[in-house]
Amino acid sequence: MKLDKHMAKRLSMMMLGVCCMGIAVTIYNKTRFGTDPFTCFNIGISETIHLQFGVSQLIVNCIVIIFGFIYGKHLIGIGTVINMVGVGFIADFCTSIYDKFFPDPESLVVKIIMFVVIVIIHSFGGSIFFTAALGVGAYDILGFVLAEKTKINYRWCRMATDIFCVIGGIALGGIVGIGTIVTAFFMGPLIQFFTDYVSLPFLNGKKASKQS
Repeated sequence: MKLDKHMAKRLSMMMLGVCCMGIAVTIYNKTRFGTDPFTCFNIGISETIHLQFGVSQLIVNCIVIIFGFIYGKHLIGIGTVINMVGVGFIADFCTSIYDKFFPDPESLVVKIIMFVVIVIIHSFGGSIFFTAALGVGAYDILGFVLAEKTKINYRWCRMATDIFCVIGGIALGGIVGIGTIVTAFFMGPLIQFFTDYVSLPFLNGKKASKQS
């Protein structure tokens, strides 16, 4: 019974994380400050090959999964599959709902507030998703493998992959803005913060020591 409750907690964390990440894509687009680095890269791919965002992101994730099977097979699980399929299509669904019921924000102050809030929510979603340990997101595999191979803290490896995606997104015509730069430099540390002080304590039922 104890194992079942623990698994249920992990599954709920994983699903909430995927939803947070999908919602984040919608709000990034609405603020027009630029999307997070990986979404920037995927939007560039989507526009280049003229496919729906959810479909193009799934294709990119499948390519990354191949890399994962070679260098980080232990990181792949059911959460990886749900993430790679769900985030893009949740983003498409949330965008359609938003467009139906809400106007695009026009006030700069409102946009800034929306952006700050969604960066926090996105980072929180990423943290609880991989803390659930049911497989990391396809994109996250890159940062984790890099951290394992180089012994460099994950936050810095995540920053490196984010910057790479920003450069690729710019080259492909993705949505790039100040928000893209902000997420590239701050999402890694924010994810680490939520992992240390929220996700691990919640999962383990106790205070977790901060990772170095």
